[in-house]
Amino acid sequence: MTISRTTQAHLAKGDFDAIESEWLGRLGESPDDLDHFVGVARALVGNGQEGRARTLLEMLDEHLKERELWAVRRKLLERAGTLLLPADKVHPTLLATLKRLYGHRPSFVGLVEAVGLHRAPQDIPKSWEKVERLETLLAFDIGTVVAMEGKGVGRVVEANMGLESFKIDFE
Repeated sequence: MTISRTTQAHLAKGDFDAIESEWLGRLGESPDDLDHFVGVARALVGNGQEGRARTLLEMLDEHLKERELWAVRRKLLERAGTLLLPADKVHPTLLATLKRLYGHRPSFVGLVEAVGLHRAPQDIPKSWEKVERLETLLAFDIGTVVAMEGKGVGRVVEANMGLESFKIDFE
């Protein structure tokens, strides 16, 4: 996690108002700079400012939702979910974000079931493994164009979630 020298200086002086101002400026310029935001939040927690870190992360989260930056929000949840939310809220928030991000995909609901994303919601590290698997499988969603060595280019026309196999139509 990277934080600027200016932020480090503000932390050393305990000038948390300046950190908030810097945060707000960065939020308007580049809300996808998670290295900065997560780094600053972790630094604030390290300086006994858990509440301030959570408030700033909530502000970032609201900004991402308003602008429908669901992919960035998914990454924020992965990198700082337990700083942003109570542990029991991370999994439902993750599912809602994934639905916004991928819910339009034909195989989304079936793949969520196939990877078992609804099971063991309290095991957050395991949930992230399931999300990674889900995103890998969504790369082969129905309608996706794929290239296979020796066969050429085709389109996924069927997905069998039980067998985790895909039928590809090569024209």
